[in-house]
Amino acid sequence: MKGSPAALKSPEIPAASTCAADELERLYWDCVQSTKGRLTRWFTVPFSLSFAIIAFYRLNRAAYLTFGKKWQAFRILTSPLNPLIRIFIPSQIDYRADIGPGMRILHPELGVVVNQGFRAGRGLILAGGNCIGDGSPAVGNWVHVGANATIMGDVTLGSSVRIGAGAVVVKDFDGPGVLVGVPARPVDRRTGAASGTTLIDEADLAV
Repeated sequence: MKGSPAALKSPEIPAASTCAADELERLYWDCVQSTKGRLTRWFTVPFSLSFAIIAFYRLNRAAYLTFGKKWQAFRILTSPLNPLIRIFIPSQIDYRADIGPGMRILHPELGVVVNQGFRAGRGLILAGGNCIGDGSPAVGNWVHVGANATIMGDVTLGSSVRIGAGAVVVKDFDGPGVLVGVPARPVDRRTGAASGTTLIDEADLAV
């Protein structure tokens, strides 16, 4: 799964995960992104609500990639526990969604809903209160989704796109740039490097 630094500079999103090991490695890079490069934060991140939501998604997807339809049947049998799970995990990220490494949720108490058709690259940031789905939306690397922003339909967004708070994205946008409003429209087309939306260097996220 490791790639060369030159390949990682490509705007193409990483290949979909295919096994549990892929998801566990992505979970590691989620933690790396959340620690902001501070060693002491490794002791606090595992106890955060953001980590709980992301880890629950990663482990569910890992089980799905391992057991397939058997895991889906198991989830049906355990569905009576869902109300209890939602008390501790106030978000729904479908295990069939494919989200690249380095994912962060800034305000997890607002909750997020991500449907099964979603595909995202490296360094996805969800501010909280987001709804993504209703089709098969796909976003590139280092995309920042603002608070209460929504992505609807079969929308494709490029890398280094920032979506403003409360925006509703219903059209494709190549990026880089900023989308705001309802429906969302570009207000600033950036030409700089994607590092403005990352906490660690892209070459470090070698998955």
